[in-house]
Amino acid sequence: MKVLVTGTTKQQIGGGTQLDYEPVADLLVKGLRRNQSWEVEHRLVELSEVLTDYDVVFVGLVPPLSIASHYLYPALNAIYQCETQGIPLVLYVDDWAFPSLISKIKTAVNNPEHLTKPFFERRYGHAWALEHRDLLIGVLEDLLQEKWPPTVIPAFTWGDHQVLQDRLPMLDQAVFVDPSAFARPYAVTKPEAKKRRWVLGTVSDQRTWLSKQGLEWPVKYLGSRSSKADVKMKERDLVQLYQDSWGVLSPPYKQILGTGWWRNRFVYAAQSGAILLCDPGEAAQLSGAYQVSAADIEKMSDDELLGLANWQYRELTSRQMSRDAVYATLQSAAAMALERLK
Repeated sequence: MKVLVTGTTKQQIGGGTQLDYEPVADLLVKGLRRNQSWEVEHRLVELSEVLTDYDVVFVGLVPPLSIASHYLYPALNAIYQCETQGIPLVLYVDDWAFPSLISKIKTAVNNPEHLTKPFFERRYGHAWALEHRDLLIGVLEDLLQEKWPPTVIPAFTWGDHQVLQDRLPMLDQAVFVDPSAFARPYAVTKPEAKKRRWVLGTVSDQRTWLSKQGLEWPVKYLGSRSSKADVKMKERDLVQLYQDSWGVLSPPYKQILGTGWWRNRFVYAAQSGAILLCDPGEAAQLSGAYQVSAADIEKMSDDELLGLANWQYRELTSRQMSRDAVYATLQSAAAMALERLK
């Protein structure tokens, strides 16, 4: 089985991240490689390539006018090849803002010149795209008018997946995968005593949300340039900070609250013996482990904090997909893609 995994962003083509956190695309590739007989490539697709040698192609999508979609043109060309040459195709999304995909695709279709405007001249293949814009717009039109190929969505097993599916009305076969079992393990040092503090590592500006939480413990606020944080930190160091602390903060994604959208901070907080504070609606399905207020947490003794951290760990890991289950689910997506062509 020869598999290609590609997409529209640096992360989706295997380029990693600035802060070295592991993208969902990398975890999906790990899941696919669970079957050692499968030849799995994770990379950029060249515009001149012919993809007929592949048994299945996975293509990641983000909104087409997003700055992050640097590799949009080769990704759309890959979709075009699959759909016109009978190559099994699986789509996947990895950005929590994916509900805006449809509206952004409509914007691009209604304003084709926006797809290749000078602002995007640094996109990979911009000159090629100027000559093949009709092809690219045709692919986007099909994404609006036709039922999508099987589409992989990263989500914890306990979420309300129907809400996620409803956010993309063109979905025909949604495939939900919890990739937690493949999250990169970090060698951390256990402290003699955890500190009573909160940790928030983020790639977006969460200062307004943070100011509304009424927290008494000090907060370590870290992140990328767009987060407006004073300190940047690699993921391995952030996980060590989780290990050293009692609390981890998780700002909500209001559009998809309660859906179980996969977030690595849930996984690493639990593994680090830290308590994750999230919006009560985000993990309502996990009994009461994630429903305790910040005020109550900050009043707890160390033994009580340990008990709550262990409760969250049990609640999260008991519902986690195994590595074999992740592979089997991705294999089923590939089988759906093949069946779709019959």
